[in-house]
Amino acid sequence: MNKKFFLIPMVIVLSLTLTGCISFNKNEDTAGSGLGVFVTGDRGDTWIPKYKLMTPGPIDNNIGGVNVTTIEMDPTDANAIYMGTRNNGLFYTYNGGDGWTKAALLSQVVPGQINAIAIDGKDKCSIYVGVLNKIVKSSDCNRTWQQVFNTAKLEEPIVDVVVDWFNTSVVYAAAKDGSVYQSSNAGSSWAKLADIQQDVSELQISTQDSRVLFMTTVAAGLYKSVDGGRNWVSLNDNMADFGGRYRSGYGVAVSRNNPGRVFYLSRLGLLQSADNGETWSKIELLTGENEVPFSAIDISPKSDNLIFLISGGTLYRTVNGGQTWETKKLPSSTEATDINAHLGNDKLLYVGFSTPAN
Repeated sequence: MNKKFFLIPMVIVLSLTLTGCISFNKNEDTAGSGLGVFVTGDRGDTWIPKYKLMTPGPIDNNIGGVNVTTIEMDPTDANAIYMGTRNNGLFYTYNGGDGWTKAALLSQVVPGQINAIAIDGKDKCSIYVGVLNKIVKSSDCNRTWQQVFNTAKLEEPIVDVVVDWFNTSVVYAAAKDGSVYQSSNAGSSWAKLADIQQDVSELQISTQDSRVLFMTTVAAGLYKSVDGGRNWVSLNDNMADFGGRYRSGYGVAVSRNNPGRVFYLSRLGLLQSADNGETWSKIELLTGENEVPFSAIDISPKSDNLIFLISGGTLYRTVNGGQTWETKKLPSSTEATDINAHLGNDKLLYVGFSTPAN
């Protein structure tokens, strides 16, 4: 997922918390489960878990046993981070992960797997969460929640939600079946804009023109809209010079440094575009085409030369735009599900882990 700009000191304090369990029982040890969120302060050389649950009283508890589905950062506050889980709802932190709080009332409104999180870039107290096939919103910084939308079928879950940075009253949502929805009034009402009839995994908005959207499909490549989600075209033909049609999309990332620059990661490799997807060039990887499956991509908020990829238990990183790559072992044998570079200090990376879904 891609998000954001707030300078913080380069020095961080990373501390290992006491052990506990997702039932919040201090006496049950889940610190070695490999789940939850891990953080590195040196771009992947060393890692520590960020487990601590903020609770009243003297007893420290942790959430080291949660299956993380997605991590999202507030675009206006580098230390405000949201974490969605498979079975345990939504957690948030306002101190860069040193202490987490559960959005308990959200699970009472709509329980289920958190698939997407979006924060209003002009009102940090407005948060949208995709839970199964529904969208739930808080307008008061996680204090209360209300369901604002649902798709027609439970088997059509919301896979991504994005807020227009130019006009934050406009919110987009993509369902797994390829349906695209829009609200023009901050979630009060919704309309279906399009249906590309492909399984969708991700939705991103251009940092150059908020009417330009990109959608990653599971098996049909990358799609683009230039009219705010009403019409979509496949970008496969634009990528035809690079080993054929780019199917099995793993992720799309939009630059926060160079408007119009887009990165697309698929089973055939990593491509970049400087003109919102009209033309592409290839970034060579250490792996061959279709050799390893990747699960996530993120670009530094400060430099497009710093790129992070995840495949299995390995972090791939380049500091020179792909001229050379290094690999670093991830701190867990479970499945890495999302990666986010800190908005103010790109030495800080947050990675979420989960056991494979049934």
